[in-house]
Amino acid sequence: MSSHKSESHTITPPASAPGVAFVDPELRIAEADPAFVEIIGLHVVPIGAPIDTVLPPTSPPLAALVGESLIKKQPVLDLLLREEGGTRRWLVSLYPLLSRVGRALGVDLILSAISDDPVADPDGMETAHLALKHQRFHIGQSDGPFRAVFEQADVGIILTGPNGGLLAVNPGFCAIVGYDPEALRNMHPRDLTHPADRATELEQLERVLRGEQAPAIEKRYIHRNGNPIWTQVARTLVRNPDQSVQFGLILVQNINAAKQAEEALRVSEGLLRRLADNATIGLLISERDGSISYINPALRTLLGYEPDEFGAVWQDLTPPEYHVRDAQAIAELRRDGVCRPYEKVFLSKDGRRVPVLVGIAAIDHDPNGEAVFAVFITDLSSLHEAEAALAQTYQAEQAARRAAERSAERAERLLELTAALSRALTPEGIASVVISNSLEMLGAEVGVVLIVEHDQQQIRILDSSNLDPAVRTEWERISLALATPLTDAVRRNEPVWLENIAAREQLYPHLARAYPSDEERSWAALPLSLGQDSIGVIGLAFPTARRFDADERTFLTTVAGLCAQALERARLTASEREALNAADEALALLDTLINSAPIGLAFMDNDFRYRRINAAMAQINHRSASEHIGRLARDVFPQHAPIWEHYWQMVLETGEPIIDLELTNRDSQATQPVGESDQASGDRLTSSYALVSYYPVRRLDGEVLGVGVIVQDITERKLAEQERAQLLAGAQQAREAEQAARARAEEALRIRDAFLSVAAHELKNPLTSLLGQAQLLRRRLMNGQDLSEANQRSIDVIVSQSQRLNQMITDMLDSARIEAGQLTINRTPFDLNWLVRHVAEDVQVRLNRHQLRYVTGDQPLMIEGDAVRLEQVLQNLLSNAVKYSPAGGIVEVRAVGTDTQALLSVRDEGVGIAAEVLPMLFERFYRAPNEETRQVGGVGIGLYVVREIVVQHEGTISVQSSPGQGSTFTVHLPLWRDSY
Repeated sequence: MSSHKSESHTITPPASAPGVAFVDPELRIAEADPAFVEIIGLHVVPIGAPIDTVLPPTSPPLAALVGESLIKKQPVLDLLLREEGGTRRWLVSLYPLLSRVGRALGVDLILSAISDDPVADPDGMETAHLALKHQRFHIGQSDGPFRAVFEQADVGIILTGPNGGLLAVNPGFCAIVGYDPEALRNMHPRDLTHPADRATELEQLERVLRGEQAPAIEKRYIHRNGNPIWTQVARTLVRNPDQSVQFGLILVQNINAAKQAEEALRVSEGLLRRLADNATIGLLISERDGSISYINPALRTLLGYEPDEFGAVWQDLTPPEYHVRDAQAIAELRRDGVCRPYEKVFLSKDGRRVPVLVGIAAIDHDPNGEAVFAVFITDLSSLHEAEAALAQTYQAEQAARRAAERSAERAERLLELTAALSRALTPEGIASVVISNSLEMLGAEVGVVLIVEHDQQQIRILDSSNLDPAVRTEWERISLALATPLTDAVRRNEPVWLENIAAREQLYPHLARAYPSDEERSWAALPLSLGQDSIGVIGLAFPTARRFDADERTFLTTVAGLCAQALERARLTASEREALNAADEALALLDTLINSAPIGLAFMDNDFRYRRINAAMAQINHRSASEHIGRLARDVFPQHAPIWEHYWQMVLETGEPIIDLELTNRDSQATQPVGESDQASGDRLTSSYALVSYYPVRRLDGEVLGVGVIVQDITERKLAEQERAQLLAGAQQAREAEQAARARAEEALRIRDAFLSVAAHELKNPLTSLLGQAQLLRRRLMNGQDLSEANQRSIDVIVSQSQRLNQMITDMLDSARIEAGQLTINRTPFDLNWLVRHVAEDVQVRLNRHQLRYVTGDQPLMIEGDAVRLEQVLQNLLSNAVKYSPAGGIVEVRAVGTDTQALLSVRDEGVGIAAEVLPMLFERFYRAPNEETRQVGGVGIGLYVVREIVVQHEGTISVQSSPGQGSTFTVHLPLWRDSY
């Protein structure tokens, strides 16, 4: 509002209705009505003309006012414009039009001409202002053009009375709040205002009432459905000449969608800002005028600038010689919205020229104008440095290639040496191979291999080449206390290199005096190292001075390592053979002790099944040994076993032995019988007596495997005692007989206790050692060791019989665990195909007459189970297939999968099984009555254990067979649940 004071004057309200025009963001006339054209004094609508060319220059400038309204996105109401240098005046109001995302699309311009008496009142601003507002009100209530604007405007318009009540609302406002005009008639504007925005609205109203220019505010109206609606509200008052409020005008623009978009944009801008700030490449945002609006930390770090230290435009960072290329990139950017990356140089803060790769993309692309664009900068310094070093690297690569060729040649020689060493079986043979190969490969003149003696005090020659016989005799054995290259290499466990005569004279002057030489020579002494220890040394002499470079030293050290390993392998082979012989002797001795013991010995497992029994015990029980082994005591002796089991159970539960029970075969159940007589013969046996002890049999880890039974026949002693009782005054001879009997009994007890200790605690140890050593020996022999065919067959028999015995023991123990409900299954996911291949390859090496084939899929066949137990199942089935195919033939293992199951089958071409015995095949101790397999060993529990393991894996096992056609056993297992 003007600050000029009013004097005596005459005011004439605007001569015509106001004109309306729409001005775009480039400040050009986009639309204009006839009233606007008439007011500015033109004959045609000036579409596309700049606003500052349509009107004459005004004060204040109209273009600046429009630009300010666009930038601030706020209306400018009722400003008086004066023609500079003329007499015309206009009253103007500006209303910015915003898009749904809050972008300014242009400005609605309402222009009214003011006529007055310029002589009487050169300004007339305040009176004209009030007159125009008064006229607007009446025009708004009339049927004139302004009434049409009021009804058809996109924005909401509210007219309020002096007390703030609603006078009129247009359809635009009704659409914003969802009420019809009738519903709004009796409502106050504050009833529609969100409670949180009432204070802001009141502050705006108070400023307007004080006559101040109040900016537009953002506030929320409450929609009829209860939802808040964001709006932009501009407010002005029309006063009477006495300054009282005549009415109020409120313009309401719906910006709800814009606010939602603004929030989404804020979140998006925050995310993009974080991405840019944390990017590893440089990023620069340039505005349309080329000024920098953003640089990220990566670019600041690259160029060494602080955020406020960059130039006004990004080209300021570029040397002049790149300006033309930048201009080409900008032209391409304006045309396509993006330009191809190109290389250039940026100037850092300290003046360095930083090579970079630049890519530019338009953010707000306008093909007809300037664009806001993003510049992406990648540091090429490292790349250029790498290119600069490429030539040097090429030279190094050429040298490395030549070295690699030498290394390849030496590697080939090492492979030949390794193959030769694998064929040598004795230390002397190994030494000979090493010397001959070393002389050939290295050009040495003399070679010798020495090993450390058992006393660790000296070394002796294993083999030599080109060594003078007299020298060899003199140095056949060398004390480690003597200072020589060979002994120093052994003591220090590191090589000794003498590259010339001077080096030998300096380090070993006593050798130079004893063995002078007028020819230049060189020597190398290489320890035969095994870890931290040295077991010998290789000595090489060369006919000329020689510089041993790093590659050659590594090669010679490798040769020495191969020699040391070969010597250790030969030593272990000899030791293993000795251990195998000792194990054979121990096992034979154990069998001899058990079978020749003068007392009865038996071993019962935890199910009270006979596992081992000697001849003396079998005789006491009046049964053959074969009638005991593998059978429950309850099945062999149905009358007496329940009584014995009482004591055996006590031993298992307490872990303590029960010693020296005196039993007779004619006592009642209170005194336990020893065994049963053959009542079928009708012979009446005299009473017999025995001294019985029961011991827990434990493994080394303390686990109880069963009960050991020791029975000593004391019938003679008991009869002697009875005879002595009858002859109270018996002679000295009877007493001596009694003492002798007692002595024999005590000796038998001593033997019994000693044997029980061996049988209970040491029986499985030699068997385990025998099996382990035999398998280790066989594997090593298979890796290349030569051995006679007879010895090989002997070893195979040892391994085969040990494995058979171990399998029988394992099956018996597993059968006992099954009966006791103690068989443990530890399930983990694994590939069944892998298990089939692993077991098949292990079994194949032990087959002589049979051919083993296995079929597996390319993809893993995953199940959840105990790999060890399922390997036991497959080993057992394969063992049966081989045993019951006496003529040889093909044994096939196949693993396939269905949708939910894995099928594991073993097929043989053996004797087959009759249909009537198939249902009993998996029963404990059952063996099919087949004449062709009568000589095949076994106790009939393998398939029983197999079935129980499969059942505990929630699977099933089936068999298809017929006599003479072979058999096929198939195991069905559920797939791992994550496999389908």
